[in-house]
Amino acid sequence: MGQRRQLAAIMFTDMIGYTALMSSDEVLAGKLRHRHREIIKQTHQDYHGEIIQYFGDGTLSVFNSTVDAVKCAITIQQELRKDPIVPLRIGLHSGELVWDENDVFGSAVNIASRLESFAAEGSILTSGRVTEELSNQPDFHFESLGAFQLKNVPQPMEVFAVANDGLIVPDAASLKGKGERIDEQSAEFDKDQTQIPISQSGVAVNDVLIDVICEDLARYSKDLDDELNKESLDIPAIKREIIDVFPTPIGEQLRVLFTRSNDPNQPGVMEYFNEIRLKQLISVSNISLRFVSYIMLSQLWDEKFHDRNVDISEKQIEVIKEYFSLNSSNFEAFDHAKLINTLSDVFHQSKTECFIEELKAFKISATFDQELASAHDFILQIQDNLIDKRIEGDKIEQSCIDAEEKLGIILKKLSFLVSYKLVTIKNIEIVKRRHEAARYKHKQIQLNRALTVASTGVAEIGIELDNFADNKSILFIKSNNKEINEYLNLTPFILDENALNGNSSSKIYLYIYHEKGSYHYEFMNNPSDKPLKVSEVNYPKVKNLFDRFWTETFNGEIELADQSGRNTRGSRFSRKR
Repeated sequence: MGQRRQLAAIMFTDMIGYTALMSSDEVLAGKLRHRHREIIKQTHQDYHGEIIQYFGDGTLSVFNSTVDAVKCAITIQQELRKDPIVPLRIGLHSGELVWDENDVFGSAVNIASRLESFAAEGSILTSGRVTEELSNQPDFHFESLGAFQLKNVPQPMEVFAVANDGLIVPDAASLKGKGERIDEQSAEFDKDQTQIPISQSGVAVNDVLIDVICEDLARYSKDLDDELNKESLDIPAIKREIIDVFPTPIGEQLRVLFTRSNDPNQPGVMEYFNEIRLKQLISVSNISLRFVSYIMLSQLWDEKFHDRNVDISEKQIEVIKEYFSLNSSNFEAFDHAKLINTLSDVFHQSKTECFIEELKAFKISATFDQELASAHDFILQIQDNLIDKRIEGDKIEQSCIDAEEKLGIILKKLSFLVSYKLVTIKNIEIVKRRHEAARYKHKQIQLNRALTVASTGVAEIGIELDNFADNKSILFIKSNNKEINEYLNLTPFILDENALNGNSSSKIYLYIYHEKGSYHYEFMNNPSDKPLKVSEVNYPKVKNLFDRFWTETFNGEIELADQSGRNTRGSRFSRKR
């Protein structure tokens, strides 16, 4: 499958004194090692972590959510501090890692390992990156231990200990590990860890995009509004809030765009105005419009199921058929605006109320919204120019800046999406007690906030409701409370493979094309991975669901073919930046 990159929280654990204990008391050593592994397994299941490797007396694991990683580490230490005590140390860092088959590596993994080497028994050491990402989480407490020069890490780093109840905060001066503690007076470390390259016109990457979208998003997000109100801007926090407010298919693409390097001397590829960054800007736009297409197609299916009289003209059917006739060679070039506009016309002519009310005012047409249509046309033109290699090297920088502005306009017009919830339903259990009506426990994870479930009001362990939703599906929920009243099922257009397989974490796939009788899906976190194929052999129930979509929506009448002078926005971000 080749290499893929992922932003994640990385955890290393290690039993202290295990080798010596094996020499003196092999039975006790084996007992403690077994207890360590049992707690590790259970907590990783509870907090959606993935154990990558067991060492003789330690582990390496990763989490999609830094919140979950720290919660897991705290729980592990609290449990292992009970009799029989397992002397454990933990190191945590958040950054980009590289997957190669079943192995992971990269500077972020190296940093997490070095932090673990300095930790004392019963303690959890983290990097400044972790504390930044949890700065708006009042349940976590950290204490700075000063600056450390970690082995094979070029720049000194500030190291923190998690200071929640039941944890050990070690004496910084006594710590020994792979590296050394250094005099803070002489340490030249940058808490942001990355020096952002600046354009010739004095613009930093992402500044234009954030400037365009931040005020519209802040109307829906109090946390982002609070960040913008601060006297001094916290850029990582602002980026984090923007990523978190969008449904995860869009948020994950923004996360890639906002990626920073761990090495201040070597900024990452997304921190330069280059062709790779330009392609990612286009990808964010494409994924955003695809997500809207999934919403509208899902509603069309529901409307046709409940009312066969919803009329779809032959011309409209041809556009829909064109979309579902895409194959591996041409799906990337499809213009989703054409599909969105067609579905909008279907709803309008049948006087159907859009499930997402704001979609009534969303149409990518010059006669409907000149600003949106112009922004979309620019993105399409840039995409065509890249394919035909018509952008000269000295024009890449300005193309990136212009594309940021145009993408910002598209996301600004879609800012209403952040007021809805995207949820994956893992499982539904019937709860029936004597002399009481049956209730339904939904085990679910909210897919906003970058796959975290902290402070969302939706419990990953299950909530009981009087009604029930669709099992093993991804739902777009209109209600802002814990009840699932009005929702739109986006499956089979979006899948959670782990829900289908009964796993607790989420692995999201997006529909991309139909070919040779099978439906193909793109892995959300790494589109370059080999597509997931849904067929009669692989996930036949999902294929049956897609086949039903065709039968119930089109009465079986369609057969699929196999086949810079930028205007300032006056935002708080722009004024303070």
